[in-house]
Amino acid sequence: SYMGKPTLRLIRLLNPWGAGDWNGPWARGHGVWNTYSEIKDRLRYEDKDDGTFWMEQQEFFRTFSALAINRLFKETWTPTRIKGRW
Repeated sequence: SYMGKPTLRLIRLLNPWGAGDWNGPWARGHGVWNTYSEIKDRLRYEDKDDGTFWMEQQEFFRTFSALAINRLFKETWTPTRIKGRW
């Protein structure tokens, strides 16, 4: 268990602009990675500045109100937007 929780749900995110870093638990270089080394190993976590970061699912829901998922396609493809809530 992690901090008394039976399940730990982590989300890996990419900040494509690279400006500003998440600095809460599971942030790059945060001590929790060494405390829970089995999680570090299972996720193949590497402490490198590549724009990706991890955070707990509930923290994600509290921190963000919008999410953009992008994938580059050919110009003939039609973009679609789906609005929802969490």
